[in-house]
Amino acid sequence: MERLQESLEEQNENWEPGELADYIVNIHHQYVNRALPELKALCQKLAGLKGDSHPELIEITGIVDQVALDLANHMLKEENILFPYIKQLVQARHENRRLDPPPFGSIANPIKSNETEHFETAKNVQFIYEKTDQYTPPEGTSSDFKILYSKLEEFERDLKEHIHLENNVLFPKAMELENEIWSTL
Repeated sequence: MERLQESLEEQNENWEPGELADYIVNIHHQYVNRALPELKALCQKLAGLKGDSHPELIEITGIVDQVALDLANHMLKEENILFPYIKQLVQARHENRRLDPPPFGSIANPIKSNETEHFETAKNVQFIYEKTDQYTPPEGTSSDFKILYSKLEEFERDLKEHIHLENNVLFPKAMELENEIWSTL
C-alpha cells in the first residue's frame, strides 16, 4: 500500500496542473463530500449518547462541524474559481496565447488564501488528533468509538495528502505557469 501511495504521489507530481486539479476534485473533494456527513452523524450520535462521560466528544463534534463548513466553502471556491483559472492557464500555454489578468489579480492571491485555509483546517484536525489521544478509543468503550476514531484517522490521512498536493505540487506549478504565460507571450 505504501508503495502504491508513493507511486501515485510521483505520478501526480508529473501531471499538468489541470490534470492535477481534476484529480484533486475527483478523488479528494469527492472523499470529503462522502466522509464528512458520515463523520458528523457519528460524532453527533456519540456525543448525544456518551457526551456526559466523554465531554471530548462534544468538542470533537463542534470541530468536525466547523471543518465541514470550512471545507465546503473552500472546495466551492477551488472548483468554481481557482481550478478553472488553472485550466485556462494550461489551455493558453497549449494555444500559445495570452490571458487577461483574472479579477483576483495574480493567482498568488487565491493561493495565499487557500494556504491560510489549509493551515486553519489542519489546526482543527490536529486538535481532534490530540483530543482522541491519537485516535485511541478509551478503554471499555463501544465499537462506535472505534469506528468514529478510525474514520477520523482516515479523514486526517486524506486531508494531509490533499493539502500536500495543492500546497506543494499544484500551487507552485500553477504560479510558475502563470508567470511563464505573462512573461513570454
